[in-house]
Amino acid sequence: TLYIVRGGLQAGIFTDAIQSVAMIIGSFVLWIVIWVKGDGWSGLTARLAAVDAQLPDTLLHVGGYAPPGVPPIVVVLSFIVVLTTYAVINQYETIRFLGARSEWDFKMAVVVASVATAICLWFNVGIGPMA
Repeated sequence: TLYIVRGGLQAGIFTDAIQSVAMIIGSFVLWIVIWVKGDGWSGLTARLAAVDAQLPDTLLHVGGYAPPGVPPIVVVLSFIVVLTTYAVINQYETIRFLGARSEWDFKMAVVVASVATAICLWFNVGIGPMA
């Protein structure tokens, strides 16, 4: 806390940036370790098939879940909207954004936060089927 008080908002920004990088690296390393220990794609497919023969096709096929009337572009755009609004609505991040020097800096901070969130989410959600 003293670090933030003495360094101001800039100190908090550097701390947040370091924490974001550590989280992304940690997510990536954990994903790789689980991927290697689980024998990669073939191990994942075999474990899912042991539970249910149709499970690998359902979980591992790109576009495997395609309810009628929902085009893939709508799903992609929905994820973009959700990740962006999360970064804007989250109180902790909003406080940081309000310290931006200009509207352009605010917009770029939202983009960076959304990309960092998406990267962590991708690796962390990818661990689920491998577990």
